[in-house]
Amino acid sequence: MSPEEAAQVAEPRAEDVEEKPSVPAPRLERFIRRDDPIYDAMEFFLLLNPEEQIPMLGEPETLRGAGDAARSSGDSTSARIKYEDGAKIALYRQNKEEFRSLLRLAEEVTPADSKFAAYHRALLRGTDQAMRVAREYYKQARR
Repeated sequence: MSPEEAAQVAEPRAEDVEEKPSVPAPRLERFIRRDDPIYDAMEFFLLLNPEEQIPMLGEPETLRGAGDAARSSGDSTSARIKYEDGAKIALYRQNKEEFRSLLRLAEEVTPADSKFAAYHRALLRGTDQAMRVAREYYKQARR
C-alpha cells in the first residue's frame, strides 16, 4: 500500500473530528430560545440517552482522572473531551458544583478561540439556567 493510500484509510486525528451535538436542535427549542447565549452549548452538553450513555462514558470522577492523565501527558484534546463528558453527566444529575468544576478544567485545556471554549464560558455564566433547561429537558424525555 502506498503512503497516499495509507493516508486515505488512516484514522482521523481527534482534533480533526467535528463532534456532533448529543441532542437534536428542534427538541431543545421547547425549553430554550435558539438565540439564547447558552443554546449551542446546551445542544452539545445534553445527553440523548443518559441511561445508555453514562455506563459507556463512566462516572464523573473517573472521567476527571482520565482527563487529568491526558492533560499530564500533553493530550489537551482528550483531556477536554473527558472533562466535558463528566460535565454532561453532572448536568444530567443536577450536580451544579461538579458541573462547574469539570467545565473549568475543560476550559483550562481548550484554546480560548475555539467553539468549545465559548460553550464553557456560556455555561459557566449561565449555570443556573443550564441546570433548569437540563432538568426540564430530561423530565420531558422520560415521558
